[in-house]
Amino acid sequence: MTILPLAPTHHTAESDTLLDLLVVTDPSDVTHLGQLPIPAVSRHDLVYCVIKVKVPKPKVKIIKYRDFKSMDEASFMYDVYSTPWQNLQTLQSVDDMVEAFNTTILGLYDKHAPVVTKRITKRRPVPWITCEILSLMAQRDSMYRRARRAKNVLQWLRSYLSGRRQCVQVYMRLNCDPARYTAPDANVAVGLPDVL
Repeated sequence: MTILPLAPTHHTAESDTLLDLLVVTDPSDVTHLGQLPIPAVSRHDLVYCVIKVKVPKPKVKIIKYRDFKSMDEASFMYDVYSTPWQNLQTLQSVDDMVEAFNTTILGLYDKHAPVVTKRITKRRPVPWITCEILSLMAQRDSMYRRARRAKNVLQWLRSYLSGRRQCVQVYMRLNCDPARYTAPDANVAVGLPDVL
């Protein structure tokens, strides 16, 4: 651990002392540091540092699906009715019939609802926020909005705090320790944002 060099950060009429510290594990990661006096707020200076962090690029996921939204149902049904289904009965084995049936159906779908390939690069904001936590956060926010519309402060406070408590409990139960993701080889953002 290294303490970054700063000027005195606490100021009184009699003295200037260095009370506030910036401590980092690797000083070479710090690109900028400084302090700002804020006498209207506190006798302490605001100390800050900028750390360079390598954020991993999101993995590209490719999905394939049939686009049924743009399918013309009338045209599809016309082709289904005009398909010579009686030819399936002339085949010798059940396996040949199934193969011909599948080929015909897939041909119709390929014509009217072709397979679409799409790249997805969306990712969760941080790796330690699981889908379960995201769901609870959405429920919490929904409770907040309903209570705000009701103009009932007590109801708002109770429902919001209940939802927030659930998020924190699940977070702790899942042992979502952000330190696992902030190791030097993890290459993800340092620190846990206040999303709960």
